[in-house]
Amino acid sequence: MQRQTDIPYQLLGQFSHDSPTQGALGDESDAAQAATNAYITTMFYSALSNLYLQSLLPTDAAEVDAQMPRVKIALERSFADFTQASAWLGAHDELINSSPAKEYYQEVMRLQKGAVKNMRTFYTPSDQQED
Repeated sequence: MQRQTDIPYQLLGQFSHDSPTQGALGDESDAAQAATNAYITTMFYSALSNLYLQSLLPTDAAEVDAQMPRVKIALERSFADFTQASAWLGAHDELINSSPAKEYYQEVMRLQKGAVKNMRTFYTPSDQQED
């Protein structure tokens, strides 16, 4: 009998390095546009998730480790997804203007720089953070 908690892992396992969002895209404009849309929506929803998760964090980082390990994992992963999508889009910015997800991209870009955080940046005072 399949456990309900196994389903997300099976779905994730169906992704492969052959998907259009992995590796070199070549000259296939449809694949490039699909990848751009995927990265923009990844960036948008990871930022949205990250900002929500920040609102759940207590003032003490030790409390997160002790009582909220899944929130910590989700915060770190949303930050990593945001960072990776942002880097890819930065390297392929010529594709953004023709994307139907362009408004999502513009909305995320209006966020204050550094608003999406990981645990380290969330618990480091802003005057001690690197730019």
